[in-house]
Amino acid sequence: MIMKGILGLILQLVGLFLVVAFVFSLINYFFGWHLGMKGQEVPADPGAAFMFLGIGLVSVGGGYLLDRKKATKNES
Repeated sequence: MIMKGILGLILQLVGLFLVVAFVFSLINYFFGWHLGMKGQEVPADPGAAFMFLGIGLVSVGGGYLLDRKKATKNES
């Protein structure tokens, strides 16, 4: 049960970082900025940006589904 929660948290964090990479990639593309971390630039490519967004949303959704608890009949 704990491992399932940790995996859900990791998936949600990876998804969050990929959505941030989507935003950085579009900013790099439209404004010509060189956003990145420790000398590594996020690609300024719209195709890569939308792949980041797609994979990020799937990761966040998967993490959400793993962390969701099943409701029982006795709970109100």
